[in-house]
Amino acid sequence: MSALRLESLKLGNNGLSKIPKWLGSMTNLRELDLSENENLKSLPRSMNRLYNLETLNISETGIGKVPRCVREYKKLKKLSFDGVIPNWIGELSNLEYISMGWVKKISESIGELKNLRDLDIRCYKIKTLPNSICKLSSLKELIINGDLKELPETFGNLKSLRELRLSSNSMETLPDSFRNLRSLEILQIGKGMFSHGDEKPVPLALPRSIGRLSSLKELTINVPIRPIPDWLGGLSSLKTLYLTTDTITSLPDSLCRLPSLKEFFIDCPRLATLPENFGSLRSLTTLNIKGIYLATFPDSLGNLENLETLDINVRSLLALPESIGNLSSLEKLHIYRTEIKTLPDSIGNLARLETLYIQGSKLTALPESIGSLGTLRVLRLQYTDITSLPESIGDLANLEFLGVYNYSNPSFWDFIEYQPNKLDKDEKVIERKCPLAALPDTVSKLKSLKYLILNNTEVSSLPACLGDLPALELLEIVECNVKTIPPSIRYLADSGELSLFRTKKEHLRHDWDWHPSQRRKHRRK
Repeated sequence: MSALRLESLKLGNNGLSKIPKWLGSMTNLRELDLSENENLKSLPRSMNRLYNLETLNISETGIGKVPRCVREYKKLKKLSFDGVIPNWIGELSNLEYISMGWVKKISESIGELKNLRDLDIRCYKIKTLPNSICKLSSLKELIINGDLKELPETFGNLKSLRELRLSSNSMETLPDSFRNLRSLEILQIGKGMFSHGDEKPVPLALPRSIGRLSSLKELTINVPIRPIPDWLGGLSSLKTLYLTTDTITSLPDSLCRLPSLKEFFIDCPRLATLPENFGSLRSLTTLNIKGIYLATFPDSLGNLENLETLDINVRSLLALPESIGNLSSLEKLHIYRTEIKTLPDSIGNLARLETLYIQGSKLTALPESIGSLGTLRVLRLQYTDITSLPESIGDLANLEFLGVYNYSNPSFWDFIEYQPNKLDKDEKVIERKCPLAALPDTVSKLKSLKYLILNNTEVSSLPACLGDLPALELLEIVECNVKTIPPSIRYLADSGELSLFRTKKEHLRHDWDWHPSQRRKHRRK
């Protein structure tokens, strides 16, 4: 009898093919989850007695529609299902959330759900939405993933809408009524999950009305688009911008007049130039640029006085501007797959820099000014042509991680500090040794150094002073031709105070389970 008083029953992913009739006697149920039971084809009529039900999930089952018994659930607030939406759906006036998958048709009666706040639609055959959907006056979040060609002209009537996530491969434009979505804070426009073979998505033309969305804080464009219009720079509240498209070669100057923009993510393979006034984005704290044809950055980059993280992944980039040294707030600088051979001396002016990671470049040396980076904790040079380290490296009093290596197997640090981009497996740079042959004597001054990674370099001997570094916990020299380990280092390894990896086998064995917190013995005095 106690089972009949249950208020929540979760039977999702249980291999069910049939629901017993007695389940309809559990009239106290408020939540019922039957999702992910693929062999479940129907529900018993007795379930029409579950009149207290507020949440029902029958998604990813074999039912394929909203069962008739649901019509009796007048208290229902949340409904998740797949397949056909019935004409009587508007009778469930308390519905606040609907998630519908694999929908082929949406009934006009959906517009009667005046309390609906969240609507998630996955549709693969629907080309347009019913006009009545624009009557959902309480709707705050709308997610559409399918192959829509257009939105209703009255779409702007959704005055309460705060979040719109739209994925489609066929949409060519958005209605002008977008200007009326004055409450919209998040807009995501992406590629649909339903593709048509090799057919390319249609380029999207952004209407001028988007530039009037005064409350918009986050904008994601992940589809082919026609040239970005100048008026997009009028989004005065925009804080985050994701721009992923292969159809544009330049950005308009107006885009650099976004006064509130803090995060800018650019992934545009054909982008060839950045606006000269790029440095006008004074509020920017995070900048991530990925491309192929961008050879230089404008000098105004140095004006980004609040920038804290700079990620650069541009294969044609030849150099960083000298003005990069003016980035007074920069804490993380990550540079991947570039043609950069030298770093500007001004990099030593980055007074707050904590992480410098360079992967896959033609860099042969670091400037002496690197020793001025008093806050630097992590220096990683992976797949570079570094031949030597400057003497000034010994001045990095807070350096904890020093890695110069051409090695594809990640050490534990890849998972703790920062997960790097993976270089393509066919790139020859992975196979060759890094030409670094020796460490400068000044490494003896690195009293904070904990991790030293020299895998697959030309290093053939280790300075004995490494054994005197009080914080050193890990030393990796995998695929190095080091014949003799200095006694001071050997003693620490044998006593368990230092983890020493010399071979691939040792490295792979400890790769996933070694962690600084698992050190076998306390660090020596």
